[in-house]
Amino acid sequence: MIVLSGSIIQLVLVLTTKDRRKEADFYSQAVINKQYLPTVDILIPTYNEPAFILKRTIIGCQALNYPHKNIYILDDTQRAEIHQLAEKLNCHYLTREDRKNAKAGNLNHALRQTQGELVVVFDADFISCRNFLERTVGWFQNPKIALVQTPQSFYNADPIAHNLGLENIVTPDEELFYRHIQPAKDGVGSPVCAGTSFIVRRKALDEVDYFNTESISEDYFTGIAISAKGYEVI
Repeated sequence: MIVLSGSIIQLVLVLTTKDRRKEADFYSQAVINKQYLPTVDILIPTYNEPAFILKRTIIGCQALNYPHKNIYILDDTQRAEIHQLAEKLNCHYLTREDRKNAKAGNLNHALRQTQGELVVVFDADFISCRNFLERTVGWFQNPKIALVQTPQSFYNADPIAHNLGLENIVTPDEELFYRHIQPAKDGVGSPVCAGTSFIVRRKALDEVDYFNTESISEDYFTGIAISAKGYEVI
């Protein structure tokens, strides 16, 4: 009975899967045509990731096709080499005296010192596509939308699949989530904020007192809090 119920739920989710590519095409036109260009702050929190990893992430953000963006490195380990990297790549460097509330605290510290209308978060080891902002910013013309979570893809193979020689055959679990589960959750109005590669309306963050600091899953609970305010998370 439990197995049958699970199968029915899975079938319902598959049938309600939402493909938003055509909507993204529509909303992106105002950005591409420079009719809608709100300011964007890109936050890259880091804790001990090597400089060469961060460098790729920063360069990926600099290559984004968008004029009004500011890139901030949020270094929670106060490393001189990361400060120098930020200066070399001409982006902002922020740090803090304590590490209270881990990643959420780091992000909230940065939010208090920045002013962009929209906020993007990339983890230190994520490289964005050049059209990331072109494909996401336009959604915020709709005042009901507060957060857009984008899919993720991984260029390093899953270690187990690699060891078995199946990296070109088996789809990693993470990609299965973004290709199938997340669109299904979006179809029933409950997509998950995954903590990286998302863009959020600052006004909505202000209304929920920034990122949740009472859980290690600050992304998940912040998304729920924003939804509870009547906004849409997609």
